[in-house]
Amino acid sequence: MPSEDVTYTAKWIKVTVESEDTSKGTVSKLTGTYFPGDEASITAIPKAGYTFIGWYDGDTRVSENGSYDYTFTMPAKPKTYTAKWIEFPVEIIVIEEGFGTAVGGATGSVVGDATTVIAEPAPLYVFVGWYNSDGELLCADAEYTFVLGQEPVSLFAKFEFAPETASDDFVFSLNSSGDGYILTSYNGEDTSVVIPSSYNGLPIVEIRSYAFQRDAFIEGIYVPESVTKVGSYAFSGCSGLIVAVLENGVTSIGERAFSGCSGLTSVTIPDSVTSIGGDAFEGCSGLTSITIPDSVTSIGGYAFYGCKGLTTITIPDSVTSIGGCAFYGCSGLKSVTIGNGVTSIEDSAFEGCIRLTSIVIPDSVTSIGYRAFYNCIGLESVTVGNGVTSIEDSAFYNCSGLTSIVIPDSVTSIGSSAFSDCSGLTSVTIGSGVTSIGWAAFDDCSGLTLVTFRNTSGWQVSEYSDFSRYNTPSSSSLSDPFTAATYLRSTYCSRYWRRV
Repeated sequence: MPSEDVTYTAKWIKVTVESEDTSKGTVSKLTGTYFPGDEASITAIPKAGYTFIGWYDGDTRVSENGSYDYTFTMPAKPKTYTAKWIEFPVEIIVIEEGFGTAVGGATGSVVGDATTVIAEPAPLYVFVGWYNSDGELLCADAEYTFVLGQEPVSLFAKFEFAPETASDDFVFSLNSSGDGYILTSYNGEDTSVVIPSSYNGLPIVEIRSYAFQRDAFIEGIYVPESVTKVGSYAFSGCSGLIVAVLENGVTSIGERAFSGCSGLTSVTIPDSVTSIGGDAFEGCSGLTSITIPDSVTSIGGYAFYGCKGLTTITIPDSVTSIGGCAFYGCSGLKSVTIGNGVTSIEDSAFEGCIRLTSIVIPDSVTSIGYRAFYNCIGLESVTVGNGVTSIEDSAFYNCSGLTSIVIPDSVTSIGSSAFSDCSGLTSVTIGSGVTSIGWAAFDDCSGLTLVTFRNTSGWQVSEYSDFSRYNTPSSSSLSDPFTAATYLRSTYCSRYWRRV
């Protein structure tokens, strides 16, 4: 101990480790005790969609390329090390959707790393090359490795249609008119199958029902323009089928032609097709998009039943009817455009399309079928066209996201439970043409507070469908939106309504 008073002072320095933006990435923290000259290590951890640039001391990069880790010597004065990030700079684009896939360039890569992208052609297609945004070929190999930089890079994967030589494993029979052949069955094990356009000097005009049903090998099918008809169940249950190319010549796709093809991701429906049969693509859960050409006039019942991968669908003006359950259970469907030629939306056509947010029903439509939009819980906006005359039972049952509805003057009848369980519904306008409202049409619409009747006179309500006994709400009470709402959702909810 010293012989006189002495003060000893402990001094410290602060070394800060930080992320430039914590929404893009995080960093490890320093723990323990260090002295100047000690070695310490820190690590950067990028979040999805971002790439680590490097460790920086101010504006100076101090870390090496290709590493999240940085080891440094503890300084004798305060210091801040900052991890910096950029949005992942590689964009992979497949030029023709459905021709193939491309993956790679993992977002966890570090600037300066070698990163690899890989292209995989779909059946019936070949890979041509990787191209930049200027159309210059970068690499003809499906696997392309390059050094990741800080500047954004767009890589285009190009594929071409290149069907293989037709197989000899087909069985044909002459059609009844003797001017063409029908493909009756296939006995091969090819994964890519190209149907020839002719046999013995005559065209192949039809694929018979069940010709390829439950084929265990087929992944791609090419149907030439000579074929006019794809029979019922022709490819049903071909769960490995990924790509189907139908050339311009096919006029009809039969019932269940592709049903149960759960692996199908791409199908070309040519402009020559006029009808899509019932259950034609039922259970094709891998389909994410499909184009219905403006030659099609009818979409059969259950045609796209359970196609959970579909997100958008446009029904052209040429279509006059949407069959019952046509899009039933298409739970991924977010957007539907209904053409101006459609006259009827059949029973359960869009039932269970839970992600559908809005629908515009054109003036050409005259009837909205039973349970047409049943349980479309995401539906927030409905526009009913001025041609609609009937809204059938349970048409919008449990559309809990719907907040308001205007029923146009063209409508004469609203079915039982038509809007039952629409718990978000607050406002309804009943058109002047409505003469009947079914039992419990607005049952359990607990939020309904405003109902506007455009025609308030002559209404009767009854527990009996034959109106053998009835009550008569006054015109003045129905003229009050609050009272009218109470009547519809509560007082006279479980009743039949008619206007005489």
